[in-house]
Amino acid sequence: MAAREGTALTRGGSEQHMERRIQFSLIGVLGVVFLALGAWLVSAERKLQAMGSDDTADARPESPFEPVPPPPTGPALSDDARPYFERIDAKPESWVNAQLVAAEIASLEPMRGVDIMRSLWPHLSKPVRQNILKPFCVREGHPEGLKLLDIAARDPDDDVRGRAYAYLTRYAFRWFHTHEEYDAWSRRYTNMPIREVLRVHAEGFVEYMSALHGENLERHLLPFDILDLRLGDGAGIDLAAILKEHGVLQLIEHWLATETERVREVALSWVRSLDPNESWLRVFVLTYIEEPEGVPSKVLNKALVALSEPENDWAVEPILDFLEFRVAHPQTAEYLGDGIGSAADALAVIGAKRAIPRLIGVVLKDPTGQAKGLVGYFGLSKLTGVKFDEKRMDGAYWADWWRRNRSRFPADVAELEIPH
Repeated sequence: MAAREGTALTRGGSEQHMERRIQFSLIGVLGVVFLALGAWLVSAERKLQAMGSDDTADARPESPFEPVPPPPTGPALSDDARPYFERIDAKPESWVNAQLVAAEIASLEPMRGVDIMRSLWPHLSKPVRQNILKPFCVREGHPEGLKLLDIAARDPDDDVRGRAYAYLTRYAFRWFHTHEEYDAWSRRYTNMPIREVLRVHAEGFVEYMSALHGENLERHLLPFDILDLRLGDGAGIDLAAILKEHGVLQLIEHWLATETERVREVALSWVRSLDPNESWLRVFVLTYIEEPEGVPSKVLNKALVALSEPENDWAVEPILDFLEFRVAHPQTAEYLGDGIGSAADALAVIGAKRAIPRLIGVVLKDPTGQAKGLVGYFGLSKLTGVKFDEKRMDGAYWADWWRRNRSRFPADVAELEIPH
């Protein structure tokens, strides 16, 4: 037994000895290989140095051991753009900071602003690229707005392009679903004067929308919840007049009579931008306020917003009648307080000081308690200039306030009593 164990130990020791010899042999071979490779590299470097030619050095074959150069970061910044980039780069992910800088660029000579934005664009983060053009695109827009939006509309990122397409709906009166659609449109219109672009597309907008119905119409109206026509003011063209000349009010009348609830909401949201006359508003908008039973909540509130213009003083009494009806018959609303806030806000926008006593009466009579906050915040606070505090400003507070402050108002308002 001992002999067998000794033989096994001897064999095991021999095997371990053989493995160590193999390991040392491999290490030796690898060492020779690396020494040879090192010698080759040294020899090649000396030969190139001896040749003494920069051109030849530049033509040297790439070694597999050299680092891969970093990818390009876009064209170098222009001298004009660099100060603006440094301010943006101080907070590279902050689109709020970027918009503040962009607002300054928007105030420069128009094409200088475009050139600066083109230089900045490849160096901006995605959040900044999505939001930096807002100062150029809101309200009356920028004289070279289409050239600026073309930068974003050709961005490799889908979200950045989508934001550009949203802004472009104000110029093109349409939505671009693909880059190919935009590219075809851009080639024709980007370099055209903005005034002409707006005129052409406003003239065709009514005819295009008139051919759509039902769900198809709803889909095409998605970008047009609000019909913002202020670009026309910046370009010196009356877009509302063009749309009315081509039948937009007749189209709205048709939609209000025949289309879905969603289409009627959008139609009423367009009214303030189009500035129709009192007669039209009485027939096609006021009717929702005078007969509110069964009117969907969103349609009713859009109708109240449509009347929210200072020149609509004639609508004050019907709106107050609606408020008093809604408080007396809360079961007619889709939910408690439905329409009350919009009505109070409409009276405040109109500037109806004579509505103050009746609004106080609404708060006093409301059995649900909803009017205390809605009428107080949206109506009474704005009409009186008193900062609203819901905890203490109930009907009794406002009644006492009117008793103490009514003399501040014109005589025809000061003589009005709170209805009981």
